[in-house]
Amino acid sequence: MGWLKSRWFKIGIAVIFAGGLLWWAITTVSKDTYRSENLSIDSSVRTLLSAQAQQDGDNDGLKDWEEALWGTSPSNADTDGDGTIDGKEVMLGRNPAVAGPNDTLTQSQLDEKTNSGQEDLTLTDKFAREFLSSYLTQKQGGGTVGAAFEQDLLSKALDQNAISRGKVYTKNDVTVTTQNDSQSIKDYANAAGKTFRVNTLPQSAYDPLLILQKAFEKEDESEIKKLKDIYETSSRIVADLLSVKVPSDLAERHVRLLNAMSVVSENFKGMGDGLNDPLKAMLHVQMYYNSSVVEMRNSVKGIGDYLREQGVVFQQEEDGTLIMNTI
Repeated sequence: MGWLKSRWFKIGIAVIFAGGLLWWAITTVSKDTYRSENLSIDSSVRTLLSAQAQQDGDNDGLKDWEEALWGTSPSNADTDGDGTIDGKEVMLGRNPAVAGPNDTLTQSQLDEKTNSGQEDLTLTDKFAREFLSSYLTQKQGGGTVGAAFEQDLLSKALDQNAISRGKVYTKNDVTVTTQNDSQSIKDYANAAGKTFRVNTLPQSAYDPLLILQKAFEKEDESEIKKLKDIYETSSRIVADLLSVKVPSDLAERHVRLLNAMSVVSENFKGMGDGLNDPLKAMLHVQMYYNSSVVEMRNSVKGIGDYLREQGVVFQQEEDGTLIMNTI
């Protein structure tokens, strides 16, 4: 079976190259912090991944992430014990995980490692196939995997254009009324607030990185189910927001809220596919922290600001307070 068909390989390739994002965010992102200036991916993640990619724990000429690809030990310079260090064997066209002398890598063996068939490929499959092909060509040509190769790899791994942002809604998708009196505006706010009350997102919705960390560590389907459940809840919020009658003066703000929630829902959908397509899942995590929750909070705040401008007041038990209290 080719490497690309292995779930272990899928998770490994994504965690090794895009996983720095996961570990960086876990250690630097506060549950209560959504300020975009604190969540810049470009410098922090790229610096971390660059350092991570250079590690060669056993000084055998294969970086630690290369050891994972060849199935060799990152703490044993001569994994197969045949007297030639792992990195040297790869440069000589030999299999570092098989003791010599009969350990020459044939072209058919190399082709088998990169063959994933023509079935529907996940984002991780496509990335891994392209990466392995480039990597093996580089190594078999006697070259080294240097900074340029790693930078190109990182840019491809962190390309958010590769993932969906969910459905985009317009005013035509909602029921807009011409009633803009105070009571109609208040009724709207209570209805919008109710969608969040009856579809309460669990606290774990603010810790998707931690959930993915646990899921990847043990390939834990129960952790992935938490993300799928959050996706179902966020989808219901989108559906309920679509059914709310919206005063025309609030239509633009409501559509902004609807689209923000649509992206959040799509993010959790992508995260919920983490064990099958871990690279896609982590790109959705990146989008979630970098922009989605920020836009979500700002869209609710925009509605709250309008309500305050109109002098709308809610009793503590009214659902509209959920909108008003978002700062």
